[in-house]
Amino acid sequence: MALDGAPVTLDEVRAAHRVCILFDGGDEAALGAARRLWRSLASAGLPARYFERANAGWTLRAQSPR
Repeated sequence: MALDGAPVTLDEVRAAHRVCILFDGGDEAALGAARRLWRSLASAGLPARYFERANAGWTLRAQSPR
């Protein structure tokens, strides 16, 4: 798990079974960093899914092509 902008490399993602990146969606800097990471994962052909916190739990909002 990576919190509060902790760096995550593509090699770490490739080596792990699952990586969770938690960020504050209300923080523009954190949101921008998460979007850049998403693009780098997708460009590298790694699967990525974006979940958003909802009233009843977490909702899948986006998934990268595999």
